[in-house]
Amino acid sequence: SSNGKKIHLGVFLEETCSIAAPKGIYEATHYGDSLPYSKKSMVDSGCISCMEPKEVDYQNYWDQQDPDEATEVCTNLYEIAGK
Repeated sequence: SSNGKKIHLGVFLEETCSIAAPKGIYEATHYGDSLPYSKKSMVDSGCISCMEPKEVDYQNYWDQQDPDEATEVCTNLYEIAGK
């Protein structure tokens, strides 16, 4: 999208994705089905918590000894981003 907060799928005529295919080409080659995520974003714009979850039904039982920290996925994303 123009604001960089959404991800949509599109159909293009060549591998560099610089020439958009004519409207309806996906539907014509896929038995009338519309291209998924062409109008709705593939990703949710909501936020998720990066804090380790508290123990719920013993799911995080063995993790009680260390202090609460950021989840592994958030730590990895932060490192990859070069922050």
